[in-house]
Amino acid sequence: MFPKIAFLDYQVIDYILRVAIGKYSGVFAGALKLLEYGAATGKYQFWMSEISKVEMIIGLENPLIERSQVSTLIQKDENKINITKNLGVKWLGYPCSKLDDQYSRLGVSFRVSGPEWSIASAFEAKIERVLGVSAGDARQIVSLVLGFDDENTPFH
Repeated sequence: MFPKIAFLDYQVIDYILRVAIGKYSGVFAGALKLLEYGAATGKYQFWMSEISKVEMIIGLENPLIERSQVSTLIQKDENKINITKNLGVKWLGYPCSKLDDQYSRLGVSFRVSGPEWSIASAFEAKIERVLGVSAGDARQIVSLVLGFDDENTPFH
């Protein structure tokens, strides 16, 4: 039997961490534990956009963060990355990085534009015009629709 494929957003990982450290015991705590169990047993294959990793970096770059908070935030981000590893998350590459885009980071998501760059960029611009859609949401959607396995870049 093949696993069911699901796409996760960063907030799901954040909530799984909160459950793990006892900071969340709300109505979805059981469902989050079932997701973890489903991944461990091969029932689910999870994918996430590497833009989630970029959003972690952007969070750490916030000038309003006090220096005393930085090590705690870095540790939380490491814990979240470990959760994605435990879930077997596969990462979708961001297909239309730009040099003038705050969501492109050389070490994570920046790549030379490929054959689908113009399609992905146009799709992203169209999504950004939708009322209530943030820049980060647009990049997440583009990665989910047009992204690629960032461990196997020829695969689409």
